[in-house]
Amino acid sequence: MVEVNYNESEGIVYVKMNGKFGVHDMLASAENVGQLSHLTKNLKILEDAKNVIIDFQVSDIPLLMKNFGKNIEVYDSVRHAVIHSGPEGTAYTMLAAHLNELKKYSIMVFSTEEAAKTWLNLI
Repeated sequence: MVEVNYNESEGIVYVKMNGKFGVHDMLASAENVGQLSHLTKNLKILEDAKNVIIDFQVSDIPLLMKNFGKNIEVYDSVRHAVIHSGPEGTAYTMLAAHLNELKKYSIMVFSTEEAAKTWLNLI
Protein backbone atom coordinates (compact mmCIF):
# COMPACT_ATOMS: atom_id res chain seq x y z
CA MET A 1 0.00 0.00 0.00
CA VAL A 2 1.18 3.50 -0.85
CA GLU A 3 -0.22 6.71 0.59
CA VAL A 4 0.85 10.04 -0.97
CA ASN A 5 0.19 13.49 0.51
CA TYR A 6 1.57 16.87 -0.50
CA ASN A 7 2.22 19.44 2.22
CA GLU A 8 2.15 22.72 0.31
CA SER A 9 3.51 24.86 3.17
CA GLU A 10 6.58 22.60 3.49
CA GLY A 11 6.84 21.84 -0.21
CA ILE A 12 7.29 18.14 0.60
CA VAL A 13 5.55 15.11 -0.88
CA TYR A 14 5.06 12.58 1.91
CA VAL A 15 4.95 8.94 0.81
CA LYS A 16 4.09 6.18 3.27
CA MET A 17 4.70 2.65 2.06
CA ASN A 18 3.58 -0.56 3.78
CA GLY A 19 3.78 -4.20 2.82
CA LYS A 20 5.68 -6.15 0.22
CA PHE A 21 7.26 -4.26 -2.71
CA GLY A 22 8.57 -6.00 -5.79
CA VAL A 23 10.06 -4.64 -9.00
CA HIS A 24 6.67 -3.92 -10.56
CA ASP A 25 5.55 -2.01 -7.46
CA MET A 26 8.72 0.09 -7.56
CA LEU A 27 8.27 0.80 -11.29
CA ALA A 28 4.68 1.91 -10.64
CA SER A 29 5.85 4.19 -7.80
CA ALA A 30 8.40 5.79 -10.10
CA GLU A 31 5.68 6.40 -12.68
CA ASN A 32 3.54 8.07 -10.02
CA VAL A 33 6.43 10.42 -9.13
CA GLY A 34 6.47 11.60 -12.75
CA GLN A 35 2.82 12.58 -12.43
CA LEU A 36 3.42 15.06 -9.58
CA SER A 37 5.06 17.72 -11.75
CA HIS A 38 2.04 20.04 -11.41
CA LEU A 39 3.06 20.53 -7.75
CA THR A 40 6.60 21.85 -8.22
CA LYS A 41 9.62 21.66 -10.50
CA ASN A 42 11.95 21.10 -7.51
CA LEU A 43 10.44 18.00 -5.97
CA LYS A 44 11.15 16.98 -2.36
CA ILE A 45 10.03 13.48 -1.39
CA LEU A 46 9.98 12.14 2.17
CA GLU A 47 9.33 8.41 1.92
CA ASP A 48 8.49 6.45 5.06
CA ALA A 49 9.46 2.89 4.18
CA LYS A 50 9.90 1.60 7.74
CA ASN A 51 7.24 -1.07 7.22
CA VAL A 52 8.26 -2.21 3.75
CA ILE A 53 9.19 -5.78 2.92
CA ILE A 54 11.61 -5.68 0.00
CA ASP A 55 10.73 -8.28 -2.62
CA PHE A 56 13.29 -7.56 -5.33
CA GLN A 57 16.98 -8.25 -5.81
CA VAL A 58 20.00 -5.99 -5.50
CA SER A 59 20.59 -6.69 -9.20
CA ASP A 60 17.26 -4.92 -9.97
CA ILE A 61 18.45 -1.56 -8.59
CA PRO A 62 20.17 -0.34 -11.80
CA LEU A 63 16.97 -1.02 -13.79
CA LEU A 64 14.89 0.82 -11.17
CA MET A 65 17.27 3.81 -11.19
CA LYS A 66 17.19 3.99 -15.01
CA ASN A 67 13.40 3.88 -15.01
CA PHE A 68 13.23 6.49 -12.26
CA GLY A 69 15.45 8.75 -14.37
CA LYS A 70 12.92 8.66 -17.20
CA ASN A 71 10.11 9.61 -14.82
CA ILE A 72 11.87 12.63 -13.34
CA GLU A 73 12.78 14.31 -16.63
CA VAL A 74 9.95 16.83 -16.04
CA TYR A 75 11.67 18.21 -12.91
CA ASP A 76 14.56 20.62 -12.42
CA SER A 77 15.63 18.68 -9.31
CA VAL A 78 14.46 15.85 -7.08
CA ARG A 79 15.59 15.28 -3.49
CA HIS A 80 14.42 11.94 -2.11
CA ALA A 81 14.76 11.16 1.61
CA VAL A 82 13.92 7.58 2.55
CA ILE A 83 13.32 6.44 6.12
CA HIS A 84 14.12 2.80 6.89
CA SER A 85 14.19 1.00 10.21
CA GLY A 86 16.05 -2.13 9.16
CA PRO A 87 19.40 -3.01 7.64
CA GLU A 88 18.11 -4.42 4.35
CA GLY A 89 16.16 -1.31 3.32
CA THR A 90 18.99 0.91 4.49
CA ALA A 91 21.51 -1.05 2.43
CA TYR A 92 19.31 -1.03 -0.69
CA THR A 93 18.83 2.75 -0.48
CA MET A 94 22.54 3.30 0.13
CA LEU A 95 23.33 1.19 -2.93
CA ALA A 96 20.83 3.17 -5.02
CA ALA A 97 22.53 6.39 -3.86
CA HIS A 98 25.93 4.95 -4.77
CA LEU A 99 24.75 3.85 -8.24
CA ASN A 100 22.92 7.13 -8.90
CA GLU A 101 24.17 8.79 -12.08
CA LEU A 102 21.19 11.12 -12.45
CA LYS A 103 22.41 14.72 -12.31
CA LYS A 104 19.22 16.24 -10.94
CA TYR A 105 18.40 13.47 -8.45
CA SER A 106 19.67 13.00 -4.90
CA ILE A 107 18.67 10.15 -2.61
CA MET A 108 19.65 9.62 1.01
CA VAL A 109 18.57 7.18 3.71
CA PHE A 110 17.60 8.22 7.25
CA SER A 111 16.34 6.63 10.44
CA THR A 112 14.18 9.59 11.57
CA GLU A 113 11.74 11.97 9.93
CA GLU A 114 13.43 14.95 11.58
CA ALA A 115 16.81 14.16 10.00
CA ALA A 116 15.16 13.53 6.62
CA LYS A 117 13.35 16.90 6.72
CA THR A 118 16.55 18.72 7.67
CA TRP A 119 18.33 17.24 4.63
CA LEU A 120 15.40 17.95 2.29
CA ASN A 121 15.37 21.62 3.29
CA LEU A 122 19.09 22.25 2.81
CA ILE A 123 18.31 24.01 -0.47
